[in-house]
Amino acid sequence: MFQNANYFLNFSKLLGATRESKVDNSTSQEQILQMYKLGHEIPWDVRKPQPALEDAEAEGLVKGVVLDAGCGFGDNGIYLAKKGYTVV
Repeated sequence: MFQNANYFLNFSKLLGATRESKVDNSTSQEQILQMYKLGHEIPWDVRKPQPALEDAEAEGLVKGVVLDAGCGFGDNGIYLAKKGYTVV
């Protein structure tokens, strides 16, 4: 079920983990799995669009149709849709 939990760690290295995301590049996959098992907050849910995504959009780095795979609560997709992007 949680085979792809490490995806966030790889993604965070690209965009840079933020203080709001509650994890950093040293957080292990096992630590993330333990957060789920204990019912803690989802580590990357900051209840708003990810700051790195907001920065990327502001710099013109988001182009075309956006695939929000594993969108969670949809904060990033909603943000981009409001900006006029087609989000799937």
